[in-house]
Amino acid sequence: MSLQRATLLAMLATAAACDDCCDDDYSGLYPYEEAYLAEDVTDLMTNVFATGEHAFDGDAPLPADVVQIADPSNQYTAVYLLPEGFRPGLGQGGGDVALQVTEDGVPNVDPLFFSFATTTALTVDLVYDLRYLGFTEGARESDVVLRATLHATRASPADPFVVEYVVGGTVFFGTTFCDFNTRFRAPGPPSAGIEGGFGDGAGFIDDPDVYDIFEVNINYGSEQFGAEGPVGCCAYYSAGFYYDQLFF
Repeated sequence: MSLQRATLLAMLATAAACDDCCDDDYSGLYPYEEAYLAEDVTDLMTNVFATGEHAFDGDAPLPADVVQIADPSNQYTAVYLLPEGFRPGLGQGGGDVALQVTEDGVPNVDPLFFSFATTTALTVDLVYDLRYLGFTEGARESDVVLRATLHATRASPADPFVVEYVVGGTVFFGTTFCDFNTRFRAPGPPSAGIEGGFGDGAGFIDDPDVYDIFEVNINYGSEQFGAEGPVGCCAYYSAGFYYDQLFF
């Protein structure tokens, strides 16, 4: 258990006790377990949205960091390194990306030069495979393996893109393991605003400081998203999170 979590545990231990006369709002979880799950959900969704954000914005790798040039043999997929550094949402760390872009049904032969700001295409399909090792902004160790698939459409080159995101994969935060897949939509990058009522997410969070596995379901609103689901056989977690609580 991390020092941060041990401190939180000590603060909440006294308030955690519940006897047989708990009221109907009791979730079956101790307060510290609810706090840990809130941390897990926040870190997970920060990484999910940040992966979509970086996929939309694009990276600018140096020539020395490109380890695979896009060509017909790899379906025009470029692979490049992300050297050690700080990246919004992903935190301090490094990793690598595999990038593939299709514009109006035609593969982009040099995806590293693609930009949503300059393309004249009406439809763009982009695949951004990320592996990232580092630390969250809350200083938790992270091991992120996520694929973001973007389907962007617009009526004319003068119009902004509406982007449907599908993001999925696995993430470790220290010894906490998350397996998650989601779909959401935004008028551009996720930071432009998640469209409420569209898409959802599902997966599980296995936090060893929580008594059982949390089967998480995500519902998207315009200002916040909800995370809820059973924890093991006998408990239930439900909470809302404003998008501006996240760090992407």
